[in-house]
Amino acid sequence: MSKVWNSLWKTYQNIDSVAIMNEPGGMLIRSELAGVLLKYFDLKDKHILEVGTGTGQYCIEMALRGADCVGIDKDPESIKLAKRISEDYKMSNSVFLEMDLFDYESPDYSKNKENDPDYDIVLSMGILEHFNDKEIVNMLKEMGKLGKYVVVGVPYSGSDVYKMSRLYSQKKGTWEYGFERDFETLSELFKKAGIALHHEQVIGMGSEACYLKRINPELIPLQLSQSLKKAYNGNDNVGSWLVAIGSTGNNYLNEKPTYEGVSIIIPVYNGEKYIKRSVENLRGFNYPDLEIIYVNDCSTDNTRTMLEKELKIALRHNARLINFEKNQGEHKARYEGLKKATNDYIFFLDIDDLIFPGCISKIMRDIKNCPEGTYLSNSCALMKDGVFTGEIWYHQYLKTTYDYIISELSTLSGKISLGNTVIKKSSLIKAYEKLNMLYEKLGIERMKVSPDSLLLDIMVFSGLIKQIVPIYYTYRGYEQNEGSASQQIDDRIKDIPLQMAYCFTEICKVLKVKEKEAENAIIYKAIQSYGIDKGTEFVENFRKYKKSIEEVINNK
Repeated sequence: MSKVWNSLWKTYQNIDSVAIMNEPGGMLIRSELAGVLLKYFDLKDKHILEVGTGTGQYCIEMALRGADCVGIDKDPESIKLAKRISEDYKMSNSVFLEMDLFDYESPDYSKNKENDPDYDIVLSMGILEHFNDKEIVNMLKEMGKLGKYVVVGVPYSGSDVYKMSRLYSQKKGTWEYGFERDFETLSELFKKAGIALHHEQVIGMGSEACYLKRINPELIPLQLSQSLKKAYNGNDNVGSWLVAIGSTGNNYLNEKPTYEGVSIIIPVYNGEKYIKRSVENLRGFNYPDLEIIYVNDCSTDNTRTMLEKELKIALRHNARLINFEKNQGEHKARYEGLKKATNDYIFFLDIDDLIFPGCISKIMRDIKNCPEGTYLSNSCALMKDGVFTGEIWYHQYLKTTYDYIISELSTLSGKISLGNTVIKKSSLIKAYEKLNMLYEKLGIERMKVSPDSLLLDIMVFSGLIKQIVPIYYTYRGYEQNEGSASQQIDDRIKDIPLQMAYCFTEICKVLKVKEKEAENAIIYKAIQSYGIDKGTEFVENFRKYKKSIEEVINNK
């Protein structure tokens, strides 16, 4: 097995760190694991040891939540790789050591209190399945000596998708992981190791579907559509990985409560088609302190009547309705709801979007562990008439917040989404004030495209967002609506240049950018995306806004 892993890690040395961190199977499972751990532990300031660290991804994921992590692996190529990725992402609270579990010596930076285990959690993902029962028990015993809690993840026997894909790859000679087992439960092995098993859970919904690329990639969205449906219906055990949490001694496992109030703000214009679905979705939430605010943007259909009726009958939460007498656009509707919200945390939701069960509790537990200025970016699970299509728009984990801005400029599209995550009200108020001031000075009434992305860009450049962490332990149910293609293009050509001009002007202030080359790249991309005529119009708008924004900045 050592030769198998050494060869694998050598291959990874030639792959960019960002590509490794955003490989679907890995990025999805490590985020889901974080979601499970956050249910029971405050990861902030916890000391975590990862056994068999591989690329170091799990250490990095926990370190993003403020944990101090040590990753060990006996393969030098693994440690070399993990150190490189950690350095690329500037993770100062992750350390990687070439060391075998059974040769472990307590380093100076562990807790090392007298009569106390060195670590709060000893973690191992994707390791035990490569050993026999006797070897696993010995490993668990050693892990139990080092940490208060032992957390392990192994392939799950109940995943037919995983077992079929593994068998198919083994027959084709494309299975790269050598000997590997799967497990229905780890209860007996924990018992033999003298570890009390507190919790077992199946995770890996997305990574399970990724196994199908070994057979036929076209099967992936079909599997995802079924798994997303199960998860949305409240099934917490969907996927191909079994995670077990146990401990030695008199340690217990209790779910961490969430107390902070959250206000959900839902702007709506002519949304009668989705009102019952939206209200039904929110009615199922049992978050302890939840305020729901619908902002009716002077709808011309039955939106107002339906909302007044549904809010009285269906919602037991603190729900209310704000009615505009004049249509003002989604931006101002959200801002009005924000000003009227009574809680310190805000969750923006569109009328045709769906929230997954436990979404707010999971994100609130996470945000309380993350450093100040962390933005948890929730990916979109696409729907058609309320049915999950199996397509997911995944947000990437990039090295810095400015990398997201550069990505937006290179693609002429937003890369971070405002919806379906929790943000501090105070930060949003500051960002909205800056955006409203920009609108006023540029003489802009409203944007139909990209106002949310522009708001988040302002938060990045204002220092309100210091770290962006994509999450995949919950999703945003995102309805794909068909509109006039020509109208959409016209709106994009009118509004996106404003966002690009703002980002271009600000990024040139903070990074060493060859402005002429960067501007030419935007021009090329605009022509490539929209054609000569529309692309030229895009460029003219970009240059107009760029000049105006530069004047605004210089006149501050």
